[in-house]
Amino acid sequence: MLYGAPDPFEELLYRTLIRSKLFNQIVRNIYCRMNNIKPPRPVSDDLPFHRPPKVQSRFEYRPTMIQKMNAFRKVFQDELKNTFLFRK
Repeated sequence: MLYGAPDPFEELLYRTLIRSKLFNQIVRNIYCRMNNIKPPRPVSDDLPFHRPPKVQSRFEYRPTMIQKMNAFRKVFQDELKNTFLFRK
């Protein structure tokens, strides 16, 4: 089915949501909880904006061996289901 172009109002709401700091913070916290990562500290609003942002290596995602094995297990099981068609 083709639905056509989205309404301008719907597009405005979508763009507003995507640019929202609160929405991005909530998504970041959920992502960190799902991957057992310590959530980053909130960035204070009193920082001057004329400085370029610093790259903070402690926020880079480095999965542990358990997380890697868990991800591999999930992908492997999904591939087995798709290969042998064990769908319910």
